[in-house]
Amino acid sequence: MIKPASEWTEDDVLSLPVEDDKLERKGSRMLDLTVPGVNESDVKNELAKQLSAFANMGGGRILYGVTDDGQIDNGGISSVIKGGRSPKDWLESVIPTLTDYEITGVNVYSISGQNPSSRIQKGRSVYVVDVPDSERAPHQSKRDFLYYVRLGSSSRPASHKMIEDIRNRAIHPNLNVVRSEVRGVHVQKVPHTLKARVEVGVRLTLKNVGRVKANNACISVEPGILRIQPFDLPLVLKNRVEPGGVFWELLFPVYPDMEFAHDLTCQLGVEKRLMPPGGSTAFLCYEGTDKELNDATVRWRIFADSAPPKSGSFQLVSPTLIASIQDGMIVRGTS
Repeated sequence: MIKPASEWTEDDVLSLPVEDDKLERKGSRMLDLTVPGVNESDVKNELAKQLSAFANMGGGRILYGVTDDGQIDNGGISSVIKGGRSPKDWLESVIPTLTDYEITGVNVYSISGQNPSSRIQKGRSVYVVDVPDSERAPHQSKRDFLYYVRLGSSSRPASHKMIEDIRNRAIHPNLNVVRSEVRGVHVQKVPHTLKARVEVGVRLTLKNVGRVKANNACISVEPGILRIQPFDLPLVLKNRVEPGGVFWELLFPVYPDMEFAHDLTCQLGVEKRLMPPGGSTAFLCYEGTDKELNDATVRWRIFADSAPPKSGSFQLVSPTLIASIQDGMIVRGTS
C-alpha cells in the first residue's frame, strides 16, 4: 500500500508505479521558474489543468521534479524560484486562484536528499501536490475555462455528460478497484511435454471512494483467454458462473472509504514453442494458440445500487510472472 504523501522520502518517489489515474509526474521545467525559458503562465496553465482533473475524479498526486520514467530530473527543483519564495510557498499561494470552485484541502510537500548519494541535489527538492477528492466538484480551470477529468494516465477535457455525472455523483455510491496484486504462482509441468498448468493468485481490493453507502454491490470478472476459479467466503460473498465471466455479490453494505479485498485464482495453460520448429530459441504462449504470454488482461465490472456500472482491467502477466513460469517448467536442469 502506498504511504501517505506526507511520509514520502526519495526512495518512495523512486519506487512509485507508472503514472495512472492517481499520479502525474512533471519534470523540473514545469515548476522551476529559475530555469531559462520557463514561463510562469505555462506553469499555471498546466497546474490548473491537473488540479481540475484530480479533484473531479477522486483526488491524486502531482509530482514535480521527476521524469515520466520515474527518475529525478535535473537534480530536483531549486529551493527558491520567485521573489525569494520556495516552490512550496509559491504553490500554496497560487493553487487557490487556479480553479472555480477553489479546491479545499490541497497539501504541498517537499522532499530533499538525505545522504551524499542522493539524486536530489543540495539546495533542490522534489515537490508533491496532494489533491483530495472534492465535495465541490466539478472544478473548472480558471486559465482556459475547461473542466478536466483523469482518464488513465492522462488529464483531458471533460464532456458535458461527464460533467453532469460528476455533479450528480454524490447521490450514488462510488465503488472502484483501487489495487490488483499477484499474490502467488503455482506451476505444474505436464510430464514429457513442453506444457504446464499455471495458477495465478490475484487479490483485488475494492473501495467505496464516494460519499454514499453501497447497500448492494456485485463485481464481475471476465477472464478472456484465462479461466477464473470461483469460490465463496461465507457471509461475505456468493458467486455464480455464466458464459464469459464470474459474478461475486457482496453480502454486506460497503460504507464510504471502506475497503474490501477479494482473492481469486486465474488458471491458464502454457506451452513452450521453439523457433524455428525444432530450433533453440523458445518463447512461452497460451496452450493451443500462437499468442505469446505477455498480454493477458483480466477485465472487471462493478455494479453498486443505482450507480452506473464501472469497468476496467488489470495486467496479469509481467516479466516476473513469466520468469516464475519458466523456472517452474524446468526439471533437473532441462525444460
